Amino acid sequence: MTLLSRASAIAPLLLAAQLMTSTPEHRLFTFGSMAIMGATLAQALHQADGLSDWAGVGAAMTVAYILSDLGTGTATRAGRA
Repeated sequence: MTLLSRASAIAPLLLAAQLMTSTPEHRLFTFGSMAIMGATLAQALHQADGLSDWAGVGAAMTVAYILSDLGTGTATRAGRA
C-alpha cells in the first residue's frame, strides 16, 4: 500500500472524527431538548391523579422509548452485536 493510498484511506476517518466533535451549539441543542422533555415529564407527573393516570404516563414513556429505539436503529444493531 502506497503512502498516497494510505492517506486517502485515513482521510474519511479524520473527517468523521471532526464531524463528531461536540460544539457549544450541539450542547445547547441537546441540553435544551432534555430540559424541555424533563419539564414535560415533571408536569405530567404533577398532574397524574390516580392509578389510571400513572399507567398512562408509564405507557407513554414506554412507547416513546420503543419508538426512539426503533427510530435510531439501535435495536437492530444490538441484535447483530
